[in-house]
Amino acid sequence: MEDDRCLAFYDIAPKAAIHVIIIPKLACVDFEDFLSKEPDSRYFFDFILKVAKTLNVSHYKLQTNKGANAGQEIMHFHVHLLAS
Repeated sequence: MEDDRCLAFYDIAPKAAIHVIIIPKLACVDFEDFLSKEPDSRYFFDFILKVAKTLNVSHYKLQTNKGANAGQEIMHFHVHLLAS
């Protein structure tokens, strides 16, 4: 799923039956950086809701990591949507 500001795609190494990565197209390293650069952060979270509805999941977990010591492997802010 994609629009002019966000992109969602399946994780290549899924940790759940449904495992989608959702990213803003804005250049930002982590959640804190994203919030400091994006005045309309609500848009990104509304996009996450659209992804969940498109996947027809109502129970899911959202995860983001900040920094290598917290498990962040890709230094671009992203959210994992995981569902059974």
